[in-house]
Amino acid sequence: MKRVVKDPDPLVRRRAMFALAQMSSDLKYALAGTLEPLRRMDQPGFDRRLFYRATFALERFGPQAQAAVPDLIASLTSEKFVGCVYFAAEALGRMGPAAESAIPELSMLTNHTHNAVQDAANLALRQVKRKIR
Repeated sequence: MKRVVKDPDPLVRRRAMFALAQMSSDLKYALAGTLEPLRRMDQPGFDRRLFYRATFALERFGPQAQAAVPDLIASLTSEKFVGCVYFAAEALGRMGPAAESAIPELSMLTNHTHNAVQDAANLALRQVKRKIR
C-alpha cells in the first residue's frame, strides 16, 4: 500500500489514501502512508487532495496518530495552501491532548486572515486543551 501512495497517478494515490483511512487495525502501517503527503507540501507536484485525505485518515486515528503531530504543525505555516492549514488544524484538534505541542501554532492561527482557519484553530485549541487542565 505504501508503494501505491507514491504512484505517479494522482487518482491512484488518492484512492490508496482513502483505503488507508479505512484501515484502523494496523496503525503503524497506515501512519507511514499518511505522513508522506504531509511532508511534500513544499515540493513540486504537491497534491492538495492527497493531503486532505491524509489528514482525514489522521483524524480517524485521533490520539493514536500522535506521531504525525510535528508534520501537521509544520503544515500550519503554509500561506500558499490555506485548505491544508485548515485540515491540519482540524486533524490536530481530533488528536486532543496528544497534540499539546501544537498549542502555540494553533494560537497564532486564531488571527488568520481566513475565517474558516480561525474557526478550525479555535475548535482545535478547545479540543487539545480539554483534558490538559
